[in-house]
Formats: sequence, structure tokens, C-alpha cells
Amino acid sequence: MNPAWFVRHEWPMDYEIHRRNNLMGAIRALPNGETLSDEKVEGQALFLWSASNFGRNEELPCNRPASQRASEVELERLAKLAAQLADHIDAMHRPAVAAVWQESSDDLWDTAQRARDLSEAASYALSAIDVEDSARGAGRKAEAEEVAEVAGHVFEHVTARRPTLTVAPDGGHVSGAWPDFLARVFAILGVKASANSQARVVMQKYRPERRN
Repeated sequence: MNPAWFVRHEWPMDYEIHRRNNLMGAIRALPNGETLSDEKVEGQALFLWSASNFGRNEELPCNRPASQRASEVELERLAKLAAQLADHIDAMHRPAVAAVWQESSDDLWDTAQRARDLSEAASYALSAIDVEDSARGAGRKAEAEEVAEVAGHVFEHVTARRPTLTVAPDGGHVSGAWPDFLARVFAILGVKASANSQARVVMQKYRPERRN
């Protein structure tokens, strides 16, 4: 088994194996999927799993863009709190200092100096920060986009066909091996987004360019 499945030790091992097996099952169910070796199928499943983790990380609040003013407020608060921490450490008395020494190997005075340095760095950054207007706005569904993109490559690699779909003219129902595969992958990974919408986006990217 690929050791990369167990890099994140905070997840229960049986949970990882369950997800791995389900992803491998989804890939096996594709046309030509049964012809691939276990190693190749597991490798494709790992690509999907990694895309999910990367996308979720991109959706974290700390990775989302903020406005110029919001960024300035964050830096102002950081400079103030770091300075307050340094001042508080300097004002601490022996019983409290000794208790901290017993529980931590960190030097309190080094920590106070690092806090002062951080406060100064935040103050300098405040005068230098420049946020473009294009960076503002709600965060995109990075996980859905990343997983769909990788799933498109997996689909093409396994089936030797471009990811396409069919839309019923009477009700707009989407069908095909590609949207079915993506929906299954989204369900396994817990991606909270429309698989059909992402399937359409990926399909558009695979369409051959028209020549005049």
C-alpha cells in the first residue's frame, strides 16, 4: 500500500483505507478500469485524494483574499497584541515564571523578544501592504475545482476518452460516464458542490478548439 495514505496521522487509519478503497472502486468501474493494475488504480485514487486535501486547504480563511482595509486591521491588531504579549512577559513575577519554566523548554525572554520583533514587522508590513481590488471577493470552491480537474485527467487516462456528458433537451438531465464518475468521487471525498456543474466546466476545457 502506498505510504502516502498515512501521512496525515491525525486521521484514523481505517478511515483512510475506506476512502482509498472507495476511490479505487470508482476508478475500477470506469470503462477499461478493470484492465489496470492495482498499483496504477491506487495511484490515480491518490491523485484524487491529494486534490481534495489541497483544495480544502485553499478554502481555509487564512488562504482567502481580503480587502485592503481588512488586511490593515489584521496587521494593526497583530502589532498591538504582539507588543502587549512582550510587555506582559516582562512584567511577570517569579512564581509564574518558574511555573512556565517547569512546563516548557522555551525561554520566556526569547519569546518576549520574538514578540517585539513580530510587532515591529507587522508595523512595517502595514505601511507596505497593497491589495489589488481583483483579490477581493468570496472564496472560490477550490476543492470542487481541484478534484474535478484531476478527475477529468483520471477519466481520460483510464478510458482513453475525453470527459463528456449528455444533456436531455426536455429537462436538462445530465448523463454519461463522466458526470456519473465525478458525482461518485465527490460523494466519496465529501465535496459539497454540484458535480454536474463541475463536470460541464471540465468538459468545456477538453473541447477541441475550432479552426476558422
